Amino acid sequence: MAVAAMYLQDGAAHLTDAATLSGFRRRGIQKAMVHQRVVDGLKLGGSWFTSETAAPKPGNPLISHRNLRRAGFEMAYIRAKYIWEA
Repeated sequence: MAVAAMYLQDGAAHLTDAATLSGFRRRGIQKAMVHQRVVDGLKLGGSWFTSETAAPKPGNPLISHRNLRRAGFEMAYIRAKYIWEA
């Protein structure tokens, strides 16, 4: 129904690659996965946690952004993305 990954090295953890099947969304699963990865990371010696998601836009609240903020993460910066097409 859902999956999430975390990379941890030398006390630094990065929460990444989370997805929930559409039929299981809006049940708090992503929130629980963010929480559990932090708990697991702390047990494994993590002391610094990062993650990334798209920036919210007016009229388009992003669930990932909201859940990370509610879990105590703070926005550090907004990264520009570039694309080139032939």
